[in-house]
Amino acid sequence: MKPNIQLVRRGHVAIDLVKLVVCAIIFTHGIHRYLYGEIAPLGDALASFGFPFPQAQAQLVNLAETAGVALIALGVFVRTLCAVLIVIFATGIALIHWQLGFFIIGPGEGGWEFSALLIACFTAVALDYWPSRDGAMHVEASQRR
Repeated sequence: MKPNIQLVRRGHVAIDLVKLVVCAIIFTHGIHRYLYGEIAPLGDALASFGFPFPQAQAQLVNLAETAGVALIALGVFVRTLCAVLIVIFATGIALIHWQLGFFIIGPGEGGWEFSALLIACFTAVALDYWPSRDGAMHVEASQRR
Protein backbone atom coordinates (compact mmCIF):
# COMPACT_ATOMS: atom_id res chain seq x y z
CA MET A 1 0.00 0.00 0.00
CA LYS A 2 1.46 3.32 -1.11
CA PRO A 3 1.05 6.17 1.41
CA ASN A 4 -0.98 9.15 0.28
CA ILE A 5 1.51 11.97 0.87
CA GLN A 6 -0.15 15.38 0.99
CA LEU A 7 1.19 18.49 2.69
CA VAL A 8 -2.05 20.40 2.13
CA ARG A 9 -5.34 18.65 1.37
CA ARG A 10 -8.20 20.22 -0.52
CA GLY A 11 -10.84 21.35 1.96
CA HIS A 12 -8.42 21.08 4.90
CA VAL A 13 -6.18 24.10 4.34
CA ALA A 14 -6.71 25.63 7.80
CA ILE A 15 -5.96 22.51 9.82
CA ASP A 16 -3.10 21.61 7.48
CA LEU A 17 -1.58 25.05 8.10
CA VAL A 18 -1.74 24.33 11.84
CA LYS A 19 -0.24 20.89 11.17
CA LEU A 20 2.69 22.26 9.18
CA VAL A 21 3.47 25.08 11.61
CA VAL A 22 3.34 22.92 14.75
CA CYS A 23 5.41 20.22 13.02
CA ALA A 24 8.02 22.81 11.99
CA ILE A 25 8.24 24.10 15.57
CA ILE A 26 8.64 20.65 17.11
CA PHE A 27 11.04 19.52 14.34
CA THR A 28 13.25 22.53 15.11
CA HIS A 29 13.14 21.65 18.81
CA GLY A 30 14.27 18.08 18.08
CA ILE A 31 17.01 19.14 15.66
CA HIS A 32 18.31 21.58 18.26
CA ARG A 33 18.58 18.69 20.72
CA TYR A 34 20.61 16.67 18.19
CA LEU A 35 22.91 19.57 17.28
CA TYR A 36 23.62 20.74 20.82
CA GLY A 37 23.95 17.37 22.57
CA GLU A 38 20.83 17.72 24.66
CA ILE A 39 19.59 14.14 24.29
CA ALA A 40 21.77 12.78 27.10
CA PRO A 41 20.51 15.42 29.56
CA LEU A 42 16.94 14.47 28.60
CA GLY A 43 17.85 10.86 29.33
CA ASP A 44 19.30 11.91 32.68
CA ALA A 45 16.05 13.72 33.50
CA LEU A 46 14.04 10.61 32.56
CA ALA A 47 16.35 8.51 34.77
CA SER A 48 15.69 10.85 37.71
CA PHE A 49 11.98 10.07 37.34
CA GLY A 50 12.69 6.33 37.31
CA PHE A 51 12.04 5.60 33.62
CA PRO A 52 13.57 2.32 32.42
CA PHE A 53 16.18 2.65 29.65
CA PRO A 54 16.16 6.45 29.94
CA GLN A 55 18.79 7.14 27.27
CA ALA A 56 16.97 4.95 24.76
CA GLN A 57 13.69 6.64 25.63
CA ALA A 58 15.32 10.06 25.19
CA GLN A 59 16.41 8.97 21.70
CA LEU A 60 12.86 7.80 20.94
CA VAL A 61 11.37 11.09 22.15
CA ASN A 62 13.75 12.98 19.90
CA LEU A 63 12.99 10.66 17.00
CA ALA A 64 9.28 11.41 17.47
CA GLU A 65 10.10 15.14 17.50
CA THR A 66 12.06 14.94 14.24
CA ALA A 67 11.17 12.02 11.98
CA GLY A 68 7.72 11.66 13.56
CA VAL A 69 6.65 15.24 12.89
CA ALA A 70 8.16 15.07 9.39
CA LEU A 71 5.84 12.13 8.68
CA ILE A 72 2.88 13.99 10.18
CA ALA A 73 3.65 16.98 7.94
CA LEU A 74 3.60 14.63 4.95
CA GLY A 75 0.30 13.14 6.10
CA VAL A 76 1.72 9.69 6.94
CA PHE A 77 0.75 7.78 10.13
CA VAL A 78 -0.80 11.01 11.37
CA ARG A 79 -3.17 9.68 14.05
CA THR A 80 -0.62 7.29 15.56
CA LEU A 81 2.21 9.82 15.64
CA CYS A 82 -0.04 12.57 17.00
CA ALA A 83 -1.03 10.19 19.82
CA VAL A 84 2.65 9.51 20.58
CA LEU A 85 3.41 13.23 20.76
CA ILE A 86 0.35 13.91 22.90
CA VAL A 87 1.58 11.29 25.39
CA ILE A 88 5.07 12.85 25.38
CA PHE A 89 3.75 16.37 26.04
CA ALA A 90 1.23 15.18 28.65
CA THR A 91 4.04 13.33 30.43
CA GLY A 92 6.12 16.52 30.40
CA ILE A 93 3.23 18.41 31.96
CA ALA A 94 2.70 15.77 34.64
CA LEU A 95 6.37 15.42 35.58
CA ILE A 96 7.79 18.91 35.15
CA HIS A 97 5.57 21.74 33.98
CA TRP A 98 2.50 21.33 36.21
CA GLN A 99 4.33 22.25 39.41
CA LEU A 100 5.79 25.33 37.69
CA GLY A 101 2.34 26.78 37.10
CA PHE A 102 0.49 27.69 33.95
CA PHE A 103 2.65 30.36 32.34
CA ILE A 104 5.80 29.46 30.42
CA ILE A 105 7.06 33.07 30.63
CA GLY A 106 5.80 36.30 32.14
CA PRO A 107 3.85 35.74 35.35
CA GLY A 108 5.52 32.32 35.69
CA GLU A 109 8.37 30.36 34.21
CA GLY A 110 8.44 26.88 32.71
CA GLY A 111 4.71 26.26 33.05
CA TRP A 112 2.44 24.05 31.01
CA GLU A 113 0.62 26.48 28.67
CA PHE A 114 2.76 25.72 25.60
CA SER A 115 2.49 21.95 26.09
CA ALA A 116 -1.29 22.32 26.40
CA LEU A 117 -1.36 24.24 23.13
CA LEU A 118 0.71 21.53 21.42
CA ILE A 119 -1.63 18.84 22.75
CA ALA A 120 -4.62 20.77 21.41
CA CYS A 121 -2.98 21.22 18.00
CA PHE A 122 -1.98 17.57 17.63
CA THR A 123 -5.42 16.47 18.85
CA ALA A 124 -7.10 18.68 16.23
CA VAL A 125 -4.82 17.33 13.49
CA ALA A 126 -5.43 13.71 14.53
CA LEU A 127 -9.20 14.24 14.62
CA ASP A 128 -9.13 15.84 11.18
CA TYR A 129 -7.47 12.68 9.85
CA TRP A 130 -10.02 10.42 11.50
CA PRO A 131 -12.09 8.46 8.96
CA SER A 132 -15.85 8.81 9.01
CA ARG A 133 -18.09 5.80 9.58
CA ASP A 134 -18.14 5.05 5.86
CA GLY A 135 -14.33 4.96 5.77
CA ALA A 136 -13.88 8.28 3.99
CA MET A 137 -11.97 11.16 5.51
CA HIS A 138 -14.06 14.02 6.86
CA VAL A 139 -14.91 16.47 4.08
CA GLU A 140 -17.05 19.58 4.35
CA ALA A 141 -20.45 19.36 2.65
CA SER A 142 -19.38 22.10 0.21
CA GLN A 143 -16.53 19.87 -0.98
CA ARG A 144 -18.75 16.85 -1.80
CA ARG A 145 -19.94 18.13 -5.15
